[in-house]
Amino acid sequence: MPFSANTLLIVGAGASNEIGFPMGSDLKDRIRACTNIEWNGIELTGDKEFCALAEDYARTRGGQVSPILEACKHIHSNVLLSGSIDEFLSSHQEDETIVACAKIAIALEISRAERGSHLNENSLARDNTDFAYLKDTYLPRLWARLQNGESISNWTSFFDGLKIVTFNYDRVLEQFFSLALQRFCRVGAPEAAEFVSSLPMLHVYGSLGNLHSRAGEFCGFAPDMAAGIAEQPVGGASRQEERSESETNQPEPDRRLPERLGHRRFSKIRKLPNAGPGSRTKQNHALLTTWIIERTGRHGASV
Repeated sequence: MPFSANTLLIVGAGASNEIGFPMGSDLKDRIRACTNIEWNGIELTGDKEFCALAEDYARTRGGQVSPILEACKHIHSNVLLSGSIDEFLSSHQEDETIVACAKIAIALEISRAERGSHLNENSLARDNTDFAYLKDTYLPRLWARLQNGESISNWTSFFDGLKIVTFNYDRVLEQFFSLALQRFCRVGAPEAAEFVSSLPMLHVYGSLGNLHSRAGEFCGFAPDMAAGIAEQPVGGASRQEERSESETNQPEPDRRLPERLGHRRFSKIRKLPNAGPGSRTKQNHALLTTWIIERTGRHGASV
């Protein structure tokens, strides 16, 4: 038992920053940038991944684009006036569209940081995570304290007496613990995933969900999606196909998106509230976005 009983580990934003994740001010800048979008009469333009997610969200609201544009314009113009994105969400908690669009932006930017992290073993740029990249971060020191020379056969005891509160949306700790258990202790991926998901860990402002599929398989951070969701099929048609079909029709004056089945990605996850966004075959940013929208409460705290 490396920690005494009732040890509480509090993890702030600076902890993930040394692993390459944005601090609060940088996250605000990124959110401001990705919410700078326009409507060209056919589709949303700007950050392609964010536009695709915003269009999916618009379709869950009848295809109306104007509220999305107004919300994003407000976020883009005013998010820098808040001390943090969490304070911004709290200040606008009565406006469902602003809160949803801000959470979409949070989910997108955090998932991008996860994809680019050296903890991401699903990256096409490397076969496996190399812990050497983490040697100057707090993670190896934390693991050494947890393991504390105990036999790896007693790996479940490493976390005895430990509870964790994190103010980060990312899943850095979950990813690291899962990989460390697999590599250091030779624990199977499903068993490691199940154990890590059971740890007493609270994400104060919410998170992107679990790191394993409904079947218990450890999936980790999102696989690389170099082309982004903009190139993924939506209801059997790609965004390029949507564009071609839409160009033959006069856009409606209320700026409504063409009818497509992209919103089913949102309704499907609503029917499976306990399913994290980890499935490699179905994982996409729409699921991540829905997870953070639906699994976060008044100011983003998990519910």
